[in-house]
Amino acid sequence: MVAGDSGYVAVTANGGGVPIPTAHFNLLSFAACQGDVIVPVNYGDPSWTYQWLLNGTVVSTQFSPSITLNTSGSNAIDLIATHNSLSDTFSLGVNVTPIPVVTPFTVINDTICQNGQGRFRIPNSQIFVNYALFDGTTFITSQGGNGDTISLTTNTNQSVVKPYRIRAIYTNSCGSDTLEVIDSLWIATPNVNVSASLYRDTICTGDTTSMLIYNSEPGWDYYCSNAPFTKVDGTGGTIIIPVGPVTSGVTITVTARYKALNCLKTLPGSFPITYRATSVAVPGTLQAGVGQPLSVSATSSGFNAWDWDFGPNASPQTGNGQTPVNPVYAIAGIDTVILTARLDYTCSKIIRKPVYIYGPLPGSSTVSCDVDTFIGTIPTSTYKYCLDDFNNLHAVGFNAQSSNFAFIPYVLRLDSNGIRKHLTTFNSLGNNPGAQGLINGITSDRMASTYFATHYVAQARFDVLGNYIRNKKRDC
Repeated sequence: MVAGDSGYVAVTANGGGVPIPTAHFNLLSFAACQGDVIVPVNYGDPSWTYQWLLNGTVVSTQFSPSITLNTSGSNAIDLIATHNSLSDTFSLGVNVTPIPVVTPFTVINDTICQNGQGRFRIPNSQIFVNYALFDGTTFITSQGGNGDTISLTTNTNQSVVKPYRIRAIYTNSCGSDTLEVIDSLWIATPNVNVSASLYRDTICTGDTTSMLIYNSEPGWDYYCSNAPFTKVDGTGGTIIIPVGPVTSGVTITVTARYKALNCLKTLPGSFPITYRATSVAVPGTLQAGVGQPLSVSATSSGFNAWDWDFGPNASPQTGNGQTPVNPVYAIAGIDTVILTARLDYTCSKIIRKPVYIYGPLPGSSTVSCDVDTFIGTIPTSTYKYCLDDFNNLHAVGFNAQSSNFAFIPYVLRLDSNGIRKHLTTFNSLGNNPGAQGLINGITSDRMASTYFATHYVAQARFDVLGNYIRNKKRDC
């Protein structure tokens, strides 16, 4: 073996044989940046043949080549020296640091309620990259990438929509790279075009009104302050919210609610409702004969106009005032009287009431009422009856109880064919006349209503269906 100052090394055979090549080189640095070019120092004989391998791939056959390091991480450099069919291999490793490059990233923003706190989420965050959140130039928070989704949380009390900067910084020994994305939190506030108005702002007793919401938004619902449980979903157009029963003057506001987060926001404006206490009624049973004036009037308070519609069979067909001109009907039967009470055209009340019009008395009819009038009152074993103009039989009698004086009156009506139309037990109404309530008489009107009297019950009336109408207690 021989050696010289140049670093040349050779192995010789005994007696001056062929030297065996020895591969050997060195690097000026064992750390490099991605893309750097290195020139290894070869200590071999320039006359030998060489192969340089980078990570197992031949990259040069020169004695002293320039090798570009494009792969980050640990790289292996191998030198194969060959001479006279003999070869030797030598290897060194070099660590290559990547050039920092921030990969473009996506930011997912939150929707929050006004004055709330939100987050910016970064999916597939990049390892070795630091993500920082800025409100303008003010640093808020930061987090390192981990290959998964990370979150950056804002401060509280976010009242308006404003831009945030999400800055990604990648720094190492080979340099630095920065990429910024500007995004905003979405604050759930109603669109400025959403507005409200009352359908009617003056109502009367028993009336209601509605709130109209214009340009309502999907994802929101709306309700009035006096009925917070009655919510109506937005559609993108106009919606109607029932205001609900109103029994006094009230001022109403409207709340919009972002349903996903339960964010509440009061719409602009307040809406006063004027309440007018009103009442109207048409008392009594309306009945008259053909060609006879029908007496009709209204009891009313709060209204100042009354319009009557008596129907096509009446003359006149219409009227006005609380006590209109009495109409006359030309046809027997059941008609309907319609009263519309109004208050300055701000509110109204409509009442419909039947009117019974009976025809002239049948020529062959024989009225026979209170047949056994020779008896002042009737005991439990007898009864009284009445045959009306239409041959309906009305009868009244007692059902004896355990006591000789505790009697329960029964009222019966049979039509002209002998078919029972009703059977009414007077006591079932809770108005038992008692021990002294002896029956004095019975009669009927032309509408086939039944009347009877007892010692204490001066007037008791049952309509044509057997329904109890009135019971006026009077001493006789």
